[in-house]
Amino acid sequence: MIYLAAPYSHENPEIETRREKLATHYAMVLTIEGLNIYSPLTHGCALVREAIKNDIELGTNFEAWKSSCLEMVSKADELWYLKFDGWEESEGLKAEILHARKKCIPVKGMDEEQLLGLIALGRR
Repeated sequence: MIYLAAPYSHENPEIETRREKLATHYAMVLTIEGLNIYSPLTHGCALVREAIKNDIELGTNFEAWKSSCLEMVSKADELWYLKFDGWEESEGLKAEILHARKKCIPVKGMDEEQLLGLIALGRR
């Protein structure tokens, strides 16, 4: 399984939405190609939206999701991460990468320009 990590939190909600959409679209492309992908951003955002509909509070920061994210990283064969603008400041992404490296899980990064090109081509 490939754990598809990406930074999410940002002061601008439009940037958060864009990050979610890009990560989700890329996860879809990889799934269509037959890869087993887990995108915590896709998964978590869907759960948060459903919780809001039901007046339930779920956190959106890494601390709220840390335990489940690191558990899934531990189960991954690889961790791929998306280098969205500001990715170096993402505490969650840094923790996921560090956790993968401690577990000797291969880590691969991709910048946003590469990602957009691959999405346009419909492949990885």
